[in-house]
Amino acid sequence: MKASQWKSTSGGIEKRLKYTTSAELPKHAHNLPPDHTLVKVAYASINPADYKLAEIPLVNRFLFKTPATPGIDYAGTVVATTSPHLKPGDRVLGKTQPPAFGATAEYLVITPAYSCVALPDEVELEQAACVGVAGLTAYQSIAPFVKLGSKVLINGGSGGRTGRRSLKRSGVQYDLIVDNVFEEPQLYWQAHHYLKPSGVYISITSKFTIRSIVNLAGVLALPRWLGGGSHTSKFLVVSNGTQDEFQAVTKLMKEGKVKVPIEEIFPLEKLGDAYIRLKSGRTRGKLVIRI
Repeated sequence: MKASQWKSTSGGIEKRLKYTTSAELPKHAHNLPPDHTLVKVAYASINPADYKLAEIPLVNRFLFKTPATPGIDYAGTVVATTSPHLKPGDRVLGKTQPPAFGATAEYLVITPAYSCVALPDEVELEQAACVGVAGLTAYQSIAPFVKLGSKVLINGGSGGRTGRRSLKRSGVQYDLIVDNVFEEPQLYWQAHHYLKPSGVYISITSKFTIRSIVNLAGVLALPRWLGGGSHTSKFLVVSNGTQDEFQAVTKLMKEGKVKVPIEEIFPLEKLGDAYIRLKSGRTRGKLVIRI
């Protein structure tokens, strides 16, 4: 089968990926156990987790069996299944779970531990391939904490001094703050100016550094009068997702309420170039891989 794989990530995964048309089929592809699904992947999308785990020295030797295939998010068509919820020919989307990965290959076997849901006809496969990680993160960080009319602030990079001053001057009191860049704790420390007493502060970080962990621990441990622990705070670790959560996301896509911006679609042979773009930190949409 077609796949883009690595045996080493020394110097960066983008330099080590090799495109092949003779990769081994996934385990159980010819004899599916109960509740397993064989998917022919049409599109995948890439995420920082794809390379961050793979590039950890020494640790990657224990986490991955090589040759390893990156990729979490996928969309495609069911070839065979023993799941009662799917049938051959169904268009599906879902995500695998690190360190399994495997989405940037022609075929993927989905186990009960992974999410795989049927896709509405109204949703294109390119779009569907983008929502595994990003869509689930958005849903899990917002949906459980809001109701109709709730005011939500999503911080993507405006936690600097100017951003905090603007928030104070606005006088708006938010029901939920979702902080996607919890590298600096100042936004949390001053949240009493713009978060309702009953509000919730969600911290999400893609940079699992010592600095971010220390910052998180510090603001939660400080006494309230110093700015720590003043609000209901949650550190979000995105789970693999439930069928209900994925179906809720696909329903929003079907209704046209959610549309993922796609920056570029790369052929599988150019997966390394896609990771170079992702690592640049300058993307303004999802990078999709055509399998």
